[in-house]
Amino acid sequence: MERKLNIRSFGNSWINCATNEQLTLLTTIDSSYEKAALMNSYFYFIENPYNEVSRLNLFHSEEFHKSLEQFVYTDLNINQKNLINELKKNIDQGNVIKIYADLFFWIENSFDYGKRHSLNYELITGYNDEERCFFSICDNLDGYMENKVTYENLSKAFTISDIFPPQIINYKDNIPPYRINGDELMSSAEKIISSIDSLPEKGFWSAQDMGDLQFFIYILTKIFERQNGNIMLVRYISEMMNMANEATDFLTEKCEQIKKMWSVSKAILIKAFLRNRMPDMEKLNASAKAALIEEKQFWEKFIYIFSKGEKMSVSRVIF
Repeated sequence: MERKLNIRSFGNSWINCATNEQLTLLTTIDSSYEKAALMNSYFYFIENPYNEVSRLNLFHSEEFHKSLEQFVYTDLNINQKNLINELKKNIDQGNVIKIYADLFFWIENSFDYGKRHSLNYELITGYNDEERCFFSICDNLDGYMENKVTYENLSKAFTISDIFPPQIINYKDNIPPYRINGDELMSSAEKIISSIDSLPEKGFWSAQDMGDLQFFIYILTKIFERQNGNIMLVRYISEMMNMANEATDFLTEKCEQIKKMWSVSKAILIKAFLRNRMPDMEKLNASAKAALIEEKQFWEKFIYIFSKGEKMSVSRVIF
């Protein structure tokens, strides 16, 4: 017997596992939330600057995250001895569930499986008795999508925690549609430029062990994927405002160039990680610096095209 909830994964762009989980649930009931992945409400920041382990990171604004908080969470008491049946029972009742899991045991096609004990909430959306597996929408090496988790692996991965209990997820009443504000786009672009200007000239990353490198790869994936979001944002505005021209083509090409530059940084890290040795940090930092300079230029041109330099401005426009 197979039972699946009517939930489709949000894989248009990857922000982080928690945000993609929210967008998966929201876009299932309201397609307007697909636009949330376009919103440029992020900034760059260096955590632990000048310490033994420092890292460039990308964060989204508090306002962005609040706009996606459209859920009510109810703690679920589960008897671990009857874990499989109790999860199946909740699925049969139509409940969306998330459990706290050790990714060391979760799915084979993943970065942590069999390598690192990393704890994370994971979404359960169905099961198949014949294949003895649950369906989970989560990250794997190919992206954010539906995966199969065997009953055996889920039993091993399931983690009891007073702080992170299993939960049933319900929607709040009267969820508003997602809207993009043109003035906010311009303000966010200026904040990104300011955050890049505030970064030091060098020392974006410093690491001590392979665990640091693994986390850096996660961060670089976020940054790389954000460029996809920026491409989609330019194309969306161009379509909505009927502004497709050489200027908007330039912005798209600039994003593609930035993506390639970040992919170089990511390749440096992955190659070092697979060889179990530290990368050339000076080369890595130089690659990141060059990509950030290009991104600053992108946002300066974005503001000019969509706010100052064209007859049609997105300011005061609500999409």
